[in-house]
Amino acid sequence: MIKISNLTKASIDSLKIRIPLSCLDSYDEEITITITQFKGDAFDVIDKEFKTNRKEYEFDNYKLTANIFRVNSIDCLILLVNSKQVGDKYFDGITNDTIKIIYNLCVHNQIFKCSYDLFRQSSVTDIDIKKDFKFESLTDYKQMIDGMKTMSIKSNLRDKGYRAFNDKGNIGIEFGKRVTTSAISNPFTKVYFKQRELETNSLDFSNRYLSHIDYKNVFRIETTIKDKRHFNSFNFKLNDLTLDVILNLTTEEKDVILSNAFNRHLLPRKRIINPKNEELNPTEQSYISIITSLISSGSHNFDEVLNVLIKDIDCRKAKSRKKKQITTLYKQNYKPSIYRKRAENVEKFYDQIGWN
Repeated sequence: MIKISNLTKASIDSLKIRIPLSCLDSYDEEITITITQFKGDAFDVIDKEFKTNRKEYEFDNYKLTANIFRVNSIDCLILLVNSKQVGDKYFDGITNDTIKIIYNLCVHNQIFKCSYDLFRQSSVTDIDIKKDFKFESLTDYKQMIDGMKTMSIKSNLRDKGYRAFNDKGNIGIEFGKRVTTSAISNPFTKVYFKQRELETNSLDFSNRYLSHIDYKNVFRIETTIKDKRHFNSFNFKLNDLTLDVILNLTTEEKDVILSNAFNRHLLPRKRIINPKNEELNPTEQSYISIITSLISSGSHNFDEVLNVLIKDIDCRKAKSRKKKQITTLYKQNYKPSIYRKRAENVEKFYDQIGWN
């Protein structure tokens, strides 16, 4: 068996490609046209309708999905492409070397026809960036997940916070939602046991293309760049987010995107000693002391501490003012510092994903 050549190296796992029909020489006219107006890159509705109206092309133990939508009054072919479509180069992901396999697949099967250069200049959304790692034992992997659960930023808001899973299908943790309007502040991010996922959900594909590759104890991290606005939040400042741009991201740029995603969802690992703020009055100092003590003990998150501090205030307006005051005080003066050091190889993984 051969080892995964790009282990611990980020690459593209999947994305949606959008090409105006007017730019194509031809396309499969059996693809359903969904006459719905979409503005800009707001593709949250497309996410919901894409699965309903899509046309699936069946190949040798993998699929390619296509649909047509009207975006900014322009009819566009939208393709959902992923790493399975490059066969035994699956773990390489979608790269400058493998993208031509997908292009040739589409042209050969008359899904569409256009020049390769035009194909590379097509717009893209919903880009999944992934990185694969390997642990020597499942125990270490589970400890890594437990560390993330402990240090996840707590939230009472829907679709925020973490969702852990441990069943026959997989073991891992995820944050955010793929279908979202808050991708910048709450990006979809996931860690899962790749070996088990392949053996449970993609066994035929694995046997056909990956039987010569050693992926035992391999797990994957991934995050989604939703659209151009999300992409530009990393200071790229592009007018167009194209396939060519994504394929030419450097390793360092992809690492920054993955690191940003995890740090959006996890409290800091590095202990920060918060010095006494002499500008605070005694009451404010007392609030900070209580907040620090209860959160550091691991028994409460901030929302729970806040409820304790304001529960005896009967006046609704006074309670609202005090809630705002304490929240502002917390944000300006409290630096989370609770973190229990894990095994050396788990800590090494945390360093590699850029968790600060």
